[in-house]
Amino acid sequence: MKGIFTYRALKIAYVQIGEGSETYFAFHGFGRKPEDFDVFAKQLKANQRIISFSLFAHGESYFPPERIPHEPLTTEEWKGLVTALMAFFEVKKIHLLGYSMGGRVCLMTLQLMPECIGRVLLLAPDGLKINMLYRFASGTSIGRKIYRYIIDNPSLLFRLAKALNQMGLLHDKLHRFVHVHLDTKEKRWQVHDAWLFYKNMFPHLPSLAKIIREKNESFQMVFGKFDTVIKPKLGMQFSQMIGSQQHMKVVDYGHRLMTQDVIEQCEW
Repeated sequence: MKGIFTYRALKIAYVQIGEGSETYFAFHGFGRKPEDFDVFAKQLKANQRIISFSLFAHGESYFPPERIPHEPLTTEEWKGLVTALMAFFEVKKIHLLGYSMGGRVCLMTLQLMPECIGRVLLLAPDGLKINMLYRFASGTSIGRKIYRYIIDNPSLLFRLAKALNQMGLLHDKLHRFVHVHLDTKEKRWQVHDAWLFYKNMFPHLPSLAKIIREKNESFQMVFGKFDTVIKPKLGMQFSQMIGSQQHMKVVDYGHRLMTQDVIEQCEW
C-alpha cells in the first residue's frame, strides 16, 4: 500500500509493508527509495508492519522549495510530523529502521521523542560525525555558492576527485561514490536539497547515548567491515560513549547493507 501524508506545507510519501499493528517507521539512504525495506518482508511477523517513508528530496515527498536556502526542516517541525504520523497510523509507540542518511533521521527522532520509541535498528547510520565538507557546503554562504557553481560546472570537482584518488588520498570506492551521486545535474541538485533540508537534523551524541543507556529497548547498529563511506570506527566511538559494545555489529560487507543476508543477522 502506498500513500502521501500531508502535514502543514509538507508532504511525505510512504509505502506500507505488512498488515500488523506493531509498527516500524523506516527511512532509506540518500538516492534510494522506500521500497528498499521490502528486504525485511520475509522477517516480518504476522502482527508487524513497516511504514517506509521517502526522504525529502526523494520520490513524491515535498518540502517547500522557497524554504530550502534559509528555512530548512526544524527539529520541532520533524517531531510534529512524526507525532501526526503516529496518530494517522493509530500507534502510540513505534520502532525505527534506518539506513545511512535515514539512520541519522532515526537518531534524531530517538533523541526528540524517546518515550515514543521502542526498538531501533540502524544500518551504516549517518549522523555519528559531522563531515567538515558537509558543514562548509551546507552551513556557510560561501560553501553554498561554491556548490551551486559546481552544479552547473562539475568538471573541476571530478578532476579534483581523480587527482586525490591517484595520490591515494581518496579511496577507490569513495571516488566511485562521487561519480555515482554527482554524475548528472539532477543528482547534484538532489544532493544540494537533501543537505539543506536536513541541515538541523544532527543528534547531540552525549544526550543520545544517555537516552540509550536508560532505555530497556533494543538498540543496534550494523556496519560494513569494508565500508569507506561510514566507517565502523564511528560506531565503535559511539558505543564507547554509550558504555557498551553490545549495540554494535560488524558484517563482511561494504556500505550496501540492505541485503537479505545482512537482515537475517540483525536483531529487530
